[in-house]
Amino acid sequence: MGALAKLTSERVPTFELVATRFALTWLVVELVRRKAGVPLQFAQRPALLSRSLAGALSVFLYFFALRSIPLSHAVLLNNTS
Repeated sequence: MGALAKLTSERVPTFELVATRFALTWLVVELVRRKAGVPLQFAQRPALLSRSLAGALSVFLYFFALRSIPLSHAVLLNNTS
């Protein structure tokens, strides 16, 4: 995914890359959820919201790093957490 994002980031803004990634992921998860018949439930909404915002910021910053520094450095920084 990192290599594809690095190649695409030369022509597409970071926000659009992140939005596309989230939209495709949501579509796949939603299709699997509906096929399995799992109801959509939200427990502990404040915790879910803060985790979602932190995850979105993390993905945005990773894609921004892919645009700004070499691929190997961005992947290394992403995996050192």
